[in-house]
Amino acid sequence: MQVDAGQIDRPEMHKRQRWVMRKILIIALLMEAFMSGCGSKGNYIFRSAVDVQGQVDGVFKVGEAGLYSVSLESVVADSSPAGRDGVRHYLDGGYRSQSLVADVSVQKIGGSENSSVIKKIVTDPKFSSWTSENFYLELARTRLTEGEYRIHVSFSGKSLVHPGFSSSVVVEHTYIGK
Repeated sequence: MQVDAGQIDRPEMHKRQRWVMRKILIIALLMEAFMSGCGSKGNYIFRSAVDVQGQVDGVFKVGEAGLYSVSLESVVADSSPAGRDGVRHYLDGGYRSQSLVADVSVQKIGGSENSSVIKKIVTDPKFSSWTSENFYLELARTRLTEGEYRIHVSFSGKSLVHPGFSSSVVVEHTYIGK
């Protein structure tokens, strides 16, 4: 009985091919996670552009009680690596001439009186998440109950009127460990 050497290795070859395909799939999934960072999905309950005076005012509704974050979202005009790096360095304090200061106020509307939920000043907020086109700097995080809220954010120090990006304040449902 004569045995072809190629037949002996076929089961081992198929096993190795499956192993390689699994590794390729794992690498592809990890690269997708890395490329999208810890990014937000854009499920905002509030989003408003920062005006030229560095102000945002508005009203939003919370339909489900839970943990919510207030963040500065900066959309990069040039998503090339150089464009993203320039915006990241500007926002992250790479330009130390001025700090970015945010005065954040959130009040619940209704009942006998408006109640303050958030009242804080944040200096040089840190990056909380990012995507290939956006950077998010968290300004505040708190538990909100169902209802209507008024938000006011005032920025000072470093200007958010910049040719490299546009900025908005966003409020979204968030989770511990974000």
